[in-house]
Amino acid sequence: MKKLLIIPLLVLLSSANQLVAQTMAMPDTTAFPCQTISIPITASDFPNNIGAIYLQVNINSDALQCTGHTSGTIWGYLININSNPILISWSVGASNINGTLLTLHFNYSGGNSALDFSPSCEVASLIPPFDLINVTWVDGSIAPEPTTTYYVDAAVGASGNGLSWETALKKISEATNKPLSPGDNVLIKPGSYTDSVVVKSNGMEIVPLTFDVSVSDTNKITFPASADLSCVDVAGYPGKFYAYLGRSWKGNNGVYKITSVNKVSKYIIVEAAEFVPESGAAADSSKLQAAIGFPVVYEKHSANPETERVVLSSAGISGERATLHVGKPTSTGDFNVNEANYNIIDGIDITGADQTGVRIQNSKFNVYKNSRVYELDSIGVLISGNSSKPANNNFILSNLIYNTNSKAVKIGIQSESSSNNRANLNHIKGNEIYSSGAGSKINFNNAIDVCRYTGYTIIESNTFRNFKLKSVNRGAIEIKNDVRQVLAYANFIKNIDRVNSGTHSIFALKNNGNNNKIFNNVIADSAVIDNNIYAFWVNVSTGTYTSGLIGYNTVHNVDNGFKLESGASSVDLTIKNNIMNLDLTAPDHFTIIGTGTYSVSYNCYSSIPFGYSGETGRLVADPVFFLPTNYLSPYGFSLQGVSQCLNSGNPLSEITSDLRNEVRNAVTPSRGAFENVISSAIWTGVFNTNWHDYRNWDIKIVPVSTLDVIIPDRALDPVISNSNATIKTLQQSTDARLRINSPRTLTVTD
Repeated sequence: MKKLLIIPLLVLLSSANQLVAQTMAMPDTTAFPCQTISIPITASDFPNNIGAIYLQVNINSDALQCTGHTSGTIWGYLININSNPILISWSVGASNINGTLLTLHFNYSGGNSALDFSPSCEVASLIPPFDLINVTWVDGSIAPEPTTTYYVDAAVGASGNGLSWETALKKISEATNKPLSPGDNVLIKPGSYTDSVVVKSNGMEIVPLTFDVSVSDTNKITFPASADLSCVDVAGYPGKFYAYLGRSWKGNNGVYKITSVNKVSKYIIVEAAEFVPESGAAADSSKLQAAIGFPVVYEKHSANPETERVVLSSAGISGERATLHVGKPTSTGDFNVNEANYNIIDGIDITGADQTGVRIQNSKFNVYKNSRVYELDSIGVLISGNSSKPANNNFILSNLIYNTNSKAVKIGIQSESSSNNRANLNHIKGNEIYSSGAGSKINFNNAIDVCRYTGYTIIESNTFRNFKLKSVNRGAIEIKNDVRQVLAYANFIKNIDRVNSGTHSIFALKNNGNNNKIFNNVIADSAVIDNNIYAFWVNVSTGTYTSGLIGYNTVHNVDNGFKLESGASSVDLTIKNNIMNLDLTAPDHFTIIGTGTYSVSYNCYSSIPFGYSGETGRLVADPVFFLPTNYLSPYGFSLQGVSQCLNSGNPLSEITSDLRNEVRNAVTPSRGAFENVISSAIWTGVFNTNWHDYRNWDIKIVPVSTLDVIIPDRALDPVISNSNATIKTLQQSTDARLRINSPRTLTVTD
């Protein structure tokens, strides 16, 4: 009797298990924004008597967009992928449905989404009365792919797995050999690293390079209506998305971390920006444009980044093509590397290389910033590519480059053919390029060398100082033949000398240039040295020049002005609205070679020039600079209110702002790099709290009695402690603080 009771109980348990064993499931998965993902719907443990299946799958349509489907174990289904929930139905017949019923394909925009079976889902039996079958429904989900941080510390005894400081890697190259993905970080502790590093990683392009963008509100970038910002997932990846802003004519170029996005109104908000309003134009590659990336970041990890350095040296390592090479070399030569795109390298100093310091080869949208490149036998930074893999849209930002023996920065390779000289839209901004100390490496052939067939290079807001040109017939900034669309503006260039005789210049422009513009620069020499340096040398002895410009530049105490060579009857290059306050010992304003003429007008000269005697709008006068003996800042060469150069020029339609990004008068602009008299100084506190440190002020000049002072709320408030201060007026925001240490005083004269 006991045995008979047990058998029916086992039958009941077996039947119960059969009721719940039939399962319909979707997986949990992760992905990066803008990836395509495939979600299978699987069936298991179903009998062969299934008559019909009806499914509804709910998704978050902000994160997922269904793009299609692939059949699986059974055919004959109906599907509507454009609805939410997605509707799927089968009329099956007697067949085995187990396995993958079908696969749904999605575009993933980022964020989180459940993949939910609706309560309305049904599976019915083929056998009358066609009862519904009990099913276990297993929902799935999609979430952001996790990112990884790797740690590097030269001080560890031996390398670990790199996933914590306790198990850090010992060499930077060990980190670059990891399978890095978009959004990953490599944190590097200060120290000395003897290594040859190849960056092979690729971040992700989220929004491709887009024209017709605009900037406003100091930190807002607006894209055209056609742009797709759906994959900018700042919630899923905070601080991981960057805007790459280029071809600005008003100082807006740079790479900015995105803090928020409006996907409907098509704009993003970025941090650490002070945009001047500017707009690009549809299908115009010469004007403002932007892309959005999801990069891999290599950065110094330090609480004191100015004093603690990551120093990478390849001294003694043979066979390297550069100490830091971006792009994986292959066996087929220098110009066929595997590209490495969307990487940010922040705070890695380079020294001791017997070749190039940093080489970006065949790769795009890379950033090298906040670093030092020094004491090299060759070139500081080299960017080059070829026709199949151009080196485009790379950014060299806020670095110190000195004693690099040959060149500081080189774009392209002059000896190469057009197919191996494809480097476009590269940006050199905010760097300081100079010589330091004594020795064989302190002088340059060129500070910046822009080689033939390259285009759209930006050279902006750099300081070039205190070095000699050591090779004959060179320019500190040389824009060679067959180069197009260079913008060189807002640079401060001072105290450039030469080693050998021959023609030397600050800017050198060669034949067959096209649309190269040199404007709003300050060129000065603090010493009276008869070194025969020219401010500008335009050598069009053969070929032509198209739509060139040298305009709104301020030149002070340099030996000579222009050396103009031309073999053609005329040259399409305009020289206009410049201030040429040359060295009074024996200035040569114009050296003219050849029969061609340039378009010269509305320049101001400190003494009567003997070239272009019929120049329209010529002014011979003392420009009356603000602080001409202050060579720490270009703003010392702004104009005083009595200057005849104020509001006496003639407009250039393309140049609508000055070196300070103040708007030019549309009818009678001022000559030289500055439109208006400087009347105020704004505290930035970017270096320290010292009132008397010129670097803490927006004009790089410690305020004097003629200046109004504005102190906004900054992380570092000013302290007057070294000496007394005198200003005209003081405007201080509510949360800002000014401390005056006894016995110092602040005198406000107005």
